[in-house]
Amino acid sequence: PSHGKPVLLYDLKCSGSQAYLKLASEVIQREKRLRAA
Repeated sequence: PSHGKPVLLYDLKCSGSQAYLKLASEVIQREKRLRAA
């Protein structure tokens, strides 16, 4: 956004924020599985 804030602070519920959080969660879960293997 042009308001000088990261999207997660500007609008946590917008589709872009939600997609980013979902991606971050998937990356973290994959990393946990790889480290456990």
